[in-house]
Amino acid sequence: MRNTTISVVIGGMLGLFFIAAAFAGLSLLRPGWLRDVAESNGPPVSVATLVAIVDAGGQVPPVTPLPTDAGAVPTLAPLPTVPGPCRGPQEMTIALLGMDTRGDETNFRARTDAITLLHINFNTASASMLSIPRDLYVPLPNLAEVGIDQNRINTAYLFGEIYGVAGGGPAEFKQTIELNFGLRVDRYALINFGALVSTVDALGGVDVVAPDAIYDPDFPADEGDGAIVLEIPAGLQHMDGATALRYSRTRHQHDDYHRNQRQQLV
Repeated sequence: MRNTTISVVIGGMLGLFFIAAAFAGLSLLRPGWLRDVAESNGPPVSVATLVAIVDAGGQVPPVTPLPTDAGAVPTLAPLPTVPGPCRGPQEMTIALLGMDTRGDETNFRARTDAITLLHINFNTASASMLSIPRDLYVPLPNLAEVGIDQNRINTAYLFGEIYGVAGGGPAEFKQTIELNFGLRVDRYALINFGALVSTVDALGGVDVVAPDAIYDPDFPADEGDGAIVLEIPAGLQHMDGATALRYSRTRHQHDDYHRNQRQQLV
């Protein structure tokens, strides 16, 4: 009898150990899974579809837009003006958004993998830039009805387009910036890979002072799934459109913060 009791106790302890190990392993592989299970309210879009939205840059079947009451974007107060021939605003913040589309693609349902806020002060004739890392995880407004409370900031514009937020991607992006940073975005400019190349070439190239030499043996090839070796020396470089794009995109040598700095230089 005593041996049976000991066996039951040992078996129970081993069972608890394996259950705890399973929970720990699952939590390491998928952090937050238990919270997701507890809070799940059955969103109208499946997890697989959400993954496809992010991974495919918006190339997914249409989904039902969010219901809207007025269907209009809230109107911001006009910017203050200053004396002068242009009667322009005193200050303005412009969002420079680089779309994750390649080649000649003109799809505007994509992630904004490059996000730079350009603040211009017309009184002092000065400007400053703030780059926001694309993987910054933030609350997203207007999307609770489709089961999205937060996500990477580079999905704000994409989700605004896909889910029919009033004002589309631009409004969702602007409201995300205001919600998380308290900054008002007055204007925005969208550009993709092909447009950046064409713009730089139309200007005759750009002069960039590279602080560090770049050696990236795994830079994505322009076509297909292969890779090329990207080498850019340090110092003053006159870049055509293709080189400027590659310099702005490379990240294997450094992290996203260094890539943001290169994008600001370009």
